[in-house]
Amino acid sequence: MKNTWIKCITALVCSLALCVTGVLCSQKLANSEIEAAENRPAAAAVTPVSADTSADNTAEEVHTDGSAATQYDVPVNAAPAAEETPAQADTAAVQKAAPAAASSSSESKQTSSKPQTTAQVLAYFNTAVNKVKPGAKSLVKNYEKNTQAGTFSLTGPFKVFSGAINNLVKSNMGEKEEDHNRKLTTKADIVKYFPVENESWSSKLTTDNISSATLTEKGGKYVVTVRVKPDAASSDTAHGKGNHGKVFSIVMNQVILDNAGPVKSLLKDGLTIGYRDGRITAEIDPATGNITHINYYYVWILNVTAAGTSVSAPFGIEQDFNINW
Repeated sequence: MKNTWIKCITALVCSLALCVTGVLCSQKLANSEIEAAENRPAAAAVTPVSADTSADNTAEEVHTDGSAATQYDVPVNAAPAAEETPAQADTAAVQKAAPAAASSSSESKQTSSKPQTTAQVLAYFNTAVNKVKPGAKSLVKNYEKNTQAGTFSLTGPFKVFSGAINNLVKSNMGEKEEDHNRKLTTKADIVKYFPVENESWSSKLTTDNISSATLTEKGGKYVVTVRVKPDAASSDTAHGKGNHGKVFSIVMNQVILDNAGPVKSLLKDGLTIGYRDGRITAEIDPATGNITHINYYYVWILNVTAAGTSVSAPFGIEQDFNINW
């Protein structure tokens, strides 16, 4: 599915496993020393040396979300009506006014057909994006990029490993080679790779799931931008759940566990994932309502706690598609 971040997570959990093993060994050693000290004569007691706990636990978080939303400006089409005199109210004037009235009605209808409110724009987007899997002729997945979306936070006795883990993960980030200009020509491939991956649908968003939905016009097309509310860290993530799970191909807890190998048992009870900065930008042909280009971006935050050590690691995923009809 996402080979780049699978490699990244494998490296991360291996590093974490070393940390956890060290913690457990330290705890066992400490327990043994305490037990031995209790059995020694009082004069033979060893004075413990206190550990330095002055290290800074502050972790910097970097947001990588891109462009700001632009509100849709509602055009004003109605001009002030000219004042009529009694002499203009004859039959000829009424007949002359009829075409103008029809034109005004047509103009008003065209204006009202454009999505304007948040609810209207979201409904317009949902209709357009849910047409892709059943109706598109083919797709091109232009790219998928994985990024480290901030500094990792490692707490507990082994927070000194933060730098090493950051460098290890950073080296595995970047664009997936296999997804560079990937052609999706079959319905099976479109369902498999187009968000939401391996689902028959693409969006189940409601206004409760989003912070904004805006529409602008550019080059004869509508540009819709939808921003999704963040999701708190959870041990139960799935497609169709929360906010991001209703429109993104989210990274889920079970996927991490399935790829954790020998450290799966260490992660099982201490693994949660949260999401933030979700943004979708879609170009839509107003004549057909078909999406021709769409870009997805969101950040997922991996949180692991085990044996007194915790790590919080934010990753960004961006996917970009052209759609042919």
